[in-house]
Amino acid sequence: GYNVAVTVVDANGVILATVRADQALPHTPKTSFKKAFTAFAAKENTSDLIATIHKGDPTYMNKFVLSTLSNGQDNIIFLRGGVLIKHNDAIVGAIGVGGAPGGQLDDNIAFEALKGFSL
Repeated sequence: GYNVAVTVVDANGVILATVRADQALPHTPKTSFKKAFTAFAAKENTSDLIATIHKGDPTYMNKFVLSTLSNGQDNIIFLRGGVLIKHNDAIVGAIGVGGAPGGQLDDNIAFEALKGFSL
């Protein structure tokens, strides 16, 4: 019931599909892509990435966050709603959802969407 956009990327971070609800705001496809890409690049769900950042783990900060930002990576976004797609523990892609009124809802939609995937 939310006006969101959903993007799925493959194991290389390349867009496979993007879908936007008719009433979703214009920025939601790009945000959903960035959430999927961030999960792919970090090799973890964006909610977990954010939790790690909030803990202030300096090793992780240097390894991922600072390196991606210093390399000019503009597809990274620190918002909930990016979820990995795994098959037999291998990362095969990621899904990003943007546009719901809150990151927890974006996460919920992404996890719900994953239930429909058959790998």
